[in-house]
Amino acid sequence: MVITIDGPVASGKSSVAKELGRRLRCDHVNTGLLYRVVAYLSAVHHNEVHIIPADMRYDFVDGKPLVFWHDIAISDSFLYSPLIDQAASKISSDARLRTLLLPIQQALAVTHNIIADGRDCGSVVYPEADVKFFLTADVSVRAQRLMHNKDRHYTDLSIEEISHEIIMRDTNDRKRASAPLVVPAGAIVVDSSLLTFEQTVDACEELIRQRLQMSCD
Repeated sequence: MVITIDGPVASGKSSVAKELGRRLRCDHVNTGLLYRVVAYLSAVHHNEVHIIPADMRYDFVDGKPLVFWHDIAISDSFLYSPLIDQAASKISSDARLRTLLLPIQQALAVTHNIIADGRDCGSVVYPEADVKFFLTADVSVRAQRLMHNKDRHYTDLSIEEISHEIIMRDTNDRKRASAPLVVPAGAIVVDSSLLTFEQTVDACEELIRQRLQMSCD
């Protein structure tokens, strides 16, 4: 089974995908993690970005998604900061890099039941997914989420600065030539602006169960 959740930055897709994976007993594939790892390794080791994927693999350890490089797990603590956000967003427009990372992502669907989130999961990575979502929310709501997420290191920025960052990243993601951010064909659009996290997950879970029941019938 493959379920995809696409959407703009800070729409809550990774958190929703993770919780849905727990409820439905699926592995959570955070495709953005791959780009963050490439951005981090490129900065730290001064490697050319197209060389890095050759030694990368994506796996699950105790249910947690991890990216390995030369068989060394890259800690999340290095991967979530405004600088890595910007670098990952920039390199994600690189068509050659996206092509190199594609087999790593697609291989997971062969051996696991997965819920994958990202910018192009339902449109490019897993176009034949069983259920597709596009999760979104107002910019102001997403800015508040980033500000209050201690793991994302935005607490020193104002709401206006974070909103500007979100708008810039949304624009870059939608206008990039390779695999732009779009609503995938057949995707269910969920706007979580007025929903709590639990309400968003509940709504997605119900829709998944309805879709899968329909396919079984």
